[in-house]
Amino acid sequence: MKRNNVIPNAFRLFIACFMLWVATANMAVASEAQSAYDDLGRLTTVVDEAGNTAIYNYDAVGNLLGSDRFTPGASGIGIYTLLPGKGAVGAQVKIQGYGFDPTPSNNMVIFNGTNATVVSSTAYAIIVTVPASATTGTVSVTNTNGSANSPQAFTVLGAPTITSVTPSSVAQGTQRTITIVGTQLATATAVSFTQAGLSATILTGVTATSLPVKLVVAATVPPGTYAFTVTTPQGTANSGSVTISIAAPAPSFALTRSHVSVAMPFPSVSATAAPSGRAMTVAPPTSEWMAYPDVPGTSAPTGRSMTVAPPVSAAMP
Repeated sequence: MKRNNVIPNAFRLFIACFMLWVATANMAVASEAQSAYDDLGRLTTVVDEAGNTAIYNYDAVGNLLGSDRFTPGASGIGIYTLLPGKGAVGAQVKIQGYGFDPTPSNNMVIFNGTNATVVSSTAYAIIVTVPASATTGTVSVTNTNGSANSPQAFTVLGAPTITSVTPSSVAQGTQRTITIVGTQLATATAVSFTQAGLSATILTGVTATSLPVKLVVAATVPPGTYAFTVTTPQGTANSGSVTISIAAPAPSFALTRSHVSVAMPFPSVSATAAPSGRAMTVAPPTSEWMAYPDVPGTSAPTGRSMTVAPPVSAAMP
């Protein structure tokens, strides 16, 4: 009786180990699968390590219409998908399909009319580098098995360009929000100046054609015009003739108090006889304070003038 119980237990252990091995193998295969997504985050392609490919199709509003499945072994040559479907010059792209030559140099890959360098290849996949002058369009592969075009276009992500900046003039010792206008600016990571004392911080609201930036200008920055660069994952653009002008701050005027004499004219009186009776004495005019801006004189004053006569006495009847 005791021996009969040992055999079932050993069998159960064997089954458990076998299932664990199968699960581990499936996980390893799954880990080799590659997925691709479109700009809306929808799954478009899944490729496993054996070259089996599933392509998912959507309608204009995003509903899943169905999927196409491809398996290796077909005759001729064909392209299933591009992983990823977009990238910058110099990025590597995996072309998934069939009929490829395992010798890299035997496959000619063209990005919308521009030859690309093949890094590696198998019968079902080719790794290429996006060429320098590539433009958005389909990708083709040609070898002794024939020629095939990709079912979808590859989007080339170019380096940014700069066309203008507003405002283009900022005063020393200030900070101001400026807007850089150009193309491919949505992924900008930095705006840089070579001049010490000029620093820029990217603000929110960035689009493909507009880049708002907070520019800080130290008081020590010499007046002049300064170029700058915009950096993105796809490359760096130099502003060239599009520059920021740094100007000296506007002059300020201070009001000060100054002493001004106001003269009051008084006609002179000729006495023909000694005065008698009441008398009145006219004193010199007093001074008043008036506020006015400091203005340097450039010429002698012109116009009417007044003279203060000494006090005189007049007899009052």
